[in-house]
Amino acid sequence: MNRGFAVLSNMSRYIDFVLLEDFGTYVASRGRVGYVEEGVVKWWLAAARRHGVRALALAYAESPGDVYYRYAKSFAEREGCPSFLATGT
Repeated sequence: MNRGFAVLSNMSRYIDFVLLEDFGTYVASRGRVGYVEEGVVKWWLAAARRHGVRALALAYAESPGDVYYRYAKSFAEREGCPSFLATGT
């Protein structure tokens, strides 16, 4: 869950980045990953960009190189965000 966007307008001059968790994928339950709608992530991105803050992507995959991993990496690349992926949820 991403928090803090309500105060981003007041805080953006003090920070360089925001970490967007669930960037295209999320932990649905122990050992299971699901997809997050791109529109939701793009809303977070637009909020960060509107305030001149760069976004870092944090996403999840069940194992390195699986479909979730490839999707999240590709989505982050398309949006120009450095990405970090946690596996083995």
